[in-house]
Amino acid sequence: MRITRGTKIAAIAAAGVLALAACSESSDDGSGDSSVDAGSLQIDCVDGKLSAEGSSAQKNAMFQWIKLYQENCGDSTVNYNPTGSGAGIKQFIAGQVDFAGSDAYLNASKNEVADAEKRCDAPAWNLPMVAGPIGIPINIEGVDTLTLDGETIAKIFTGEIDQWDDEAIASQNDGVSLPSEQIAVFFRSDESGTQKSFTSYLNTVAP
Repeated sequence: MRITRGTKIAAIAAAGVLALAACSESSDDGSGDSSVDAGSLQIDCVDGKLSAEGSSAQKNAMFQWIKLYQENCGDSTVNYNPTGSGAGIKQFIAGQVDFAGSDAYLNASKNEVADAEKRCDAPAWNLPMVAGPIGIPINIEGVDTLTLDGETIAKIFTGEIDQWDDEAIASQNDGVSLPSEQIAVFFRSDESGTQKSFTSYLNTVAP
C-alpha cells in the first residue's frame, strides 16, 4: 500500500459502504407527486420537505443528488447537514431528521437498531449507497510516498511503532531516507463511521 504525503489523495487503505438509515414506512408533508425524465434517469417527484444529517464523507454525493432532484422536482426540498455519522444516527433515532447518512450500519449491540425501529414504529432500513475509499496522509519532510503493509499500519496506530525510521518501515521502503523522528498520529475524537471502517480494516489485517 502506498501512502501519500500531505493532503494529496492517498492510496486506498480500506473501503466502507456509505449507507442511509431510514424508516421503512413514512409519510410526506406534501399533497402530490409526479414523474419526470432527467436525461437517462426517471425521477419520481414527491412534494414536501426532507431533512437529513450525518456522514461528512457522503457530503459531495448527497449534495449532487439533492441538486439533481431539486432541479427536476421544484416542489421538493431536501436539506443535508454533514455533522458526522454518529451525530446523524443520534438525530435520526431522536426523530430530529428524516434519514441519516452513515459510513457504518446501525449497530444492534448499541441498541441502535431497536431504538430506530421504535422511533419509526416500523423496521429501519440500512440502504447501501456508494463505496467510500479511506486514505492515510503523511507529513514527512522530503518523503512523498511510503509503502506500508497493513500490519505495520496497525502497529503505528496502536503506538507499537513510534519512529519513522523503525526497521519495519525502512524494510519496505528501500532507498527512502527516513528521519529519526517520533510519529504523531491524528484521529477523530467524535463518532466517525470512516474511523470505524478503518478500525475494522486494521482488525482484519492485524487481529
